[in-house]
Amino acid sequence: MRTPSKQPVSRTRTASAPQQVTYAGAASALCMDASSATAMRLNLAGCDGRATERFTYSDTHQLRAAGDLCATAQGGSRGALVVLAQCSGGQTQHWILGGDGSIRQGNLCLDALNGGTQAGTLIQLWDCSGSSNQTWRAVVPTH
Repeated sequence: MRTPSKQPVSRTRTASAPQQVTYAGAASALCMDASSATAMRLNLAGCDGRATERFTYSDTHQLRAAGDLCATAQGGSRGALVVLAQCSGGQTQHWILGGDGSIRQGNLCLDALNGGTQAGTLIQLWDCSGSSNQTWRAVVPTH
């Protein structure tokens, strides 16, 4: 009699339950967050699991948080701040997750303003340079 070989368990996510992650900055180890204190602008904050720092990446290339809010560039140009706003499907809500840890919109990347590493540093669009303030690590929240 043949004994079945042990196969790794496949852990496939279903379309109805996309995995939530936080995006921690490589330079700061702080998470992208949008608190009401910053008028829903994305900024660096301690990773504490609140809804405004938990994102899902949709099949339409949106970063969704806190229900039906999407990461949205306030304009599609260099230096535009990024906020959470109602999801509309517009180009300023279209993001590409790069294999290098970047989160891109065209040739611009999510960037911690002025290379900041402190809590409260705003997130903007800036020319992609591969620097650590433009590198994000997806982390599954533990709480």
